[in-house]
Amino acid sequence: MTPFPPDRAPALTIPETGRVRLAERSVPRPGTDQVLVRVDWSGVSIGTELWMASGKMTPWEPMPYVPGYQAVGRVVATGGTSADCTGEAAELAVGDLVACFAPGTHSRYVPARREFTHRFAAPELAASGALFVQGATAANALNKAGLRSGQTVLVIGMGLVGQAVAALARLRGAYAIGTEVSPERLAAAAHCADRVLDVSVTPASEQLRESHPDGVDVVVESTGMVALLDDALACVRNEGTFAFLGVYPDGVRFAFDAPHTKQITAVFPWFIGDRGNRGGVLRLIESGALDLGPLISDVVPWQEAERTYRRLFTPERNRLNGIVFDWRDAD
Repeated sequence: MTPFPPDRAPALTIPETGRVRLAERSVPRPGTDQVLVRVDWSGVSIGTELWMASGKMTPWEPMPYVPGYQAVGRVVATGGTSADCTGEAAELAVGDLVACFAPGTHSRYVPARREFTHRFAAPELAASGALFVQGATAANALNKAGLRSGQTVLVIGMGLVGQAVAALARLRGAYAIGTEVSPERLAAAAHCADRVLDVSVTPASEQLRESHPDGVDVVVESTGMVALLDDALACVRNEGTFAFLGVYPDGVRFAFDAPHTKQITAVFPWFIGDRGNRGGVLRLIESGALDLGPLISDVVPWQEAERTYRRLFTPERNRLNGIVFDWRDAD
């Protein structure tokens, strides 16, 4: 009789820098304050995952490792619960549909810390829920930047995180402007932002000169591209706010005079916020208010995950947007 959970199951693996392989891996068992999730959908982060898999960031686990960090699935086993684990996290039980943040989600089974696991109440939106980390990252950045209704935010880079920033800013009553160079992402950004600037030829600061001569209230830089910082900082109004949301593995360099003389406030949002922040984003996804469906460019059966993931190591990644892997028949 086959044990459940099984001893081994499919998983995407990074065996060495710049390579990916679909393989069978041992199914881990949950430890204290963990649940074992049978993954139905896992969402791909083109940015952070690529930095790790290509060697520009240190992976969370030694190679070979399973990439991915966000998923929706069912709890199939639980570990012990410590006294430090309380509230909804302590109440998670076998059978619950959940969204989780955990290393190694591109696999059929993943152990997840209870603290970073949330019940998910909309099974019909599970594929969108598997991209909740981008929304949580965006919401945390807007919280740190103190964006208010009626203000204008400029989002540098309309990858999936930037798109989530713009969409959530609009839900807060702000006016959202996005910048991008990729034709595919420019098209996707129209779903999220009030205005989208193609900066492949003309910098954002020049395009904003007529409509916002004094600059915008908040700029969120989401690309991690140091070369864009000077122009992005030039777009902030006097005493406005600049959020360094991108990842900058080689450090940050920018001209000091503009932010100095304008007395800009800089914030450095990190990670996906507290449980309330994550839960709030998941509720917006469940209700349909934060509609990530149109941002999903590729729904990929798990058998094709390796082939799709290889595209991240090529210029084709600029044609991709939201990617979700479907693991539902991987047993």
